[in-house]
Order: sequence, then structure tokens, then C-alpha cells
Amino acid sequence: MESVEDRLKASASRAHLADEIRHSRWNHREAAAVAEILQTTVTSGTDLRTIELPDETHFGLRMAFFEAATFALRWIELHHFNRPEDLGPLADARVYGTDLHGEYAGWGYGYGGWGLKSHSPVHCASGRVERDCMRVPTGHRRGADCITLATFLYRTPGFRGCSFCGGAVVQRLTDEQHTHYARFCETSTARPWQAAKRDEWDEPPAGDGDSS
Repeated sequence: MESVEDRLKASASRAHLADEIRHSRWNHREAAAVAEILQTTVTSGTDLRTIELPDETHFGLRMAFFEAATFALRWIELHHFNRPEDLGPLADARVYGTDLHGEYAGWGYGYGGWGLKSHSPVHCASGRVERDCMRVPTGHRRGADCITLATFLYRTPGFRGCSFCGGAVVQRLTDEQHTHYARFCETSTARPWQAAKRDEWDEPPAGDGDSS
């Protein structure tokens, strides 16, 4: 079982996938081939959309691969980074999703394992079954965006993420990126956006004082 810290780190990817394989009944040859791709092909510079797993790869093994290579956006505390320069080496971390630029109607969904596994179809009040989350691309095809974390944070004001999966996943961090992230969070005094926003709402509006 990964720790909260390890699930952000690329160096823990192989161990994560190996653990998933040990506890599954996937074909040994298939699992070994997928593990080899993770070990030899995936680096911080790899665009995961270009990774082609064997066609016969089991659906669960395919999701386990992407979960080993990425983590859900909600796991990283981005409220600490108020300025682009604060990101340091994190600026180049890759973010994946279906609508990271906020160009289309609706919500963005995560790419790969986390987008697919995070939720089951939701029955809306109208009786319609919402299946958008289940259509997240797991191959290199239109609809899957890839941008840097710096671009995602400071140049995509129109982004709206799915409330289940968070709308995006982040490629696991290199040791340098993770060290910077851990140190910055340790020294930061920034409060989560939600808490800061609640404080704004609780403040009395200007001009409400007694003017007599």
C-alpha cells in the first residue's frame, strides 16, 4: 500500500504496479509486458497519450498502468503556489484531462486510470444516465489534453473539473519535483482556497457600519 507521499512520486511507480499485479489474476505475460513498458518507456518527458499498450491488455491492467504513472489532481496541494515562479521544477510537470483549456461545454475529466476508475455512471434526477466519465480516452486520440502544470494553473481560467475525478491527473513527480513540492508546502502559510473563500464570504460588506 502506497503512502500519501509515495503516490505522488515517479520512483514509486514500479512498486505500485508490481503490487497491483501481485494481487490480481491478470495473465502473467501481459502483466510483465505492461510493467516493462512502465520501466523502460515512461519518463517525466513522456507524453502518456503516446503510450500504446498491447491490444489484448486487460482493462484492469490498463487502468493500473495509468494509475502507476499518474495521480489524481486533488492529491496535490496547489493552493501553496500563488505565483508561477513558486512552482520551480514543478512548472514542467504534465497535466492530462479531456478539457484542460475550458474550450468546450461541460466538465473536464481525468485521463487514464483515475478518470475511468473514479466513478460509476450517475443516475440524474431526470433518469438519464451520465456516462461522460466512462468515456475518458486511454489511448492517443482527440479529446485528451496535455499541458504543463504552470500553464494549467495560470492560463486556464475556464477549466471546470468533474467533481468526482477532479477533472485532471498529473504525471508522477520526479525526485527533484517532489522535493521542491514537499519543502514549499512545509514553509508555506497559504490556506486552502476553500477556507480563504469562506473567510471572504464571512467578512461584512464595506459600508455596512453605522454612518450616523
